[in-house]
Amino acid sequence: MSTTVAELLVKTLADIGVRQVFGIVGDALNPFTDAIRQQSTIEWIGVRHEEGAALAAAGQAKLTGRLGVCCGTTGPGGNHLVPGLYEARKDHAPVLAI
Repeated sequence: MSTTVAELLVKTLADIGVRQVFGIVGDALNPFTDAIRQQSTIEWIGVRHEEGAALAAAGQAKLTGRLGVCCGTTGPGGNHLVPGLYEARKDHAPVLAI
């Protein structure tokens, strides 16, 4: 059976030490969240708003020095990540937005 892009992304994140991913499940993220669910070392942490996901990832990155990961779905979800990503950039915190 072939590996999907989502499975490869989750495996890569796990290989580099990502332990949690913050976001809201929906639409374009469904394959990614399914791959996280099937992979045992990464924990999905659901939030109520994408901005909260980005701020949580930024806070985690600032406290631990490890890569923080947040997700926003298509459309306005991606736009809602911007304030948290702006804060992460200003604080030089390593955050990946998916």
